[in-house]
Amino acid sequence: PKKANVYLSLPTVWFGLKEGIPLLLDDNSINNMVIGELEQTYVFKRKDPIPFWFEAFASTNSDSKSVFYTAIQADVVEKVKAILTEMGSSLAGVSCSLFSQLKGLYVTGFATEQMDNDSNSWSLMIVNNSGYQMLGMQGKRILEFFEEPLPLKSYEGEEIYAAIENSAQIALMSTPASSLVVISETDLVSAEILSKRLQFSGNVIPVEDNQFRKEPLMEMSLNIVPEDQIKVSMHSIGSFAPDMVFPQV
Repeated sequence: PKKANVYLSLPTVWFGLKEGIPLLLDDNSINNMVIGELEQTYVFKRKDPIPFWFEAFASTNSDSKSVFYTAIQADVVEKVKAILTEMGSSLAGVSCSLFSQLKGLYVTGFATEQMDNDSNSWSLMIVNNSGYQMLGMQGKRILEFFEEPLPLKSYEGEEIYAAIENSAQIALMSTPASSLVVISETDLVSAEILSKRLQFSGNVIPVEDNQFRKEPLMEMSLNIVPEDQIKVSMHSIGSFAPDMVFPQV
């Protein structure tokens, strides 16, 4: 509808951790530091970033702190804003797909129990065409993050699962998490098959967000035909979910 306030969720192009930040630095100084880090990356060497950062939950160093940071390309947001303005609507906020997926996992029930307990340590693995990301979580809070690039398209069949398994083995064996949620966004990898291959002592919850999905991720309105219900992604569900602790830019 015209004059609508639109909240936009864009694919996460960068997510990182900056450690060792002096406690006395103000927000503006931290923002400049984050921009400096972003400008070293491939994407933002060529594109101006719209940065967003938030303080990490815990730090072992009392003299400094750490922040997680993310960003999206400023020109992309400006183009979308111009299109919405022409339509008579306005851009009210922007988020990235990582936060949308976390909200989606909550409202669909796949990770509701994990997020409702603030002291519950659990892990999230997101597999896509470029490799995978691992997040160490405590309730709804992100404690750790790392990304492992893997050329999955260069592998075939069983080789793909072996590559992910071998790469993630050390991280999974050393994590204290009680459960692991594995969400696959790529048609190259079945989350269910991968979850049976991973060496993890806790409960493993596979989530198919790809061609392997056999039923919708959650119960939906009867106004949406069954053929379309199964196509609705976790990212889309999370984009429409109520605000939680996951921020918007």
